[in-house]
Amino acid sequence: MIPYSLLIACEYDKININTKIFNKDALASGVWVNLPAYFSSFALSKIVDISKQKYEEVEFDADTVMQDYPHPWVRIDASILDLVSGMHIYKLVFEPIPKNGASDAVYIAYIIQDDNPETLYVYMPDRGNPPKTEEEG
Repeated sequence: MIPYSLLIACEYDKININTKIFNKDALASGVWVNLPAYFSSFALSKIVDISKQKYEEVEFDADTVMQDYPHPWVRIDASILDLVSGMHIYKLVFEPIPKNGASDAVYIAYIIQDDNPETLYVYMPDRGNPPKTEEEG
């Protein structure tokens, strides 16, 4: 079994309660997104990265995104997700099947944490840390 992580798609005002925290390596295989039930008759047409007001459309194809018809699930491959430490928000835009109505959108959000950050921990002076020796400079 391939380990996948789960995200819950929601309206924008519910992002805070549906944001998941993952270790950087936990998303190596990608994520499954649980959609609201009525999205089972919609097809994913666009993914937009709205983190930090970037508003960049993410390119995807059948190899990187798979929708489980008629179930309300979408699998998104990690190769199209931003895996840099921090919070990431995506807007998923869906078109109805058949295309005879308006599109609809939901949002997913996650936070990436890294156990081994590239920057070293900086000790705060005057906070009880041992004084530097002459060798440490």
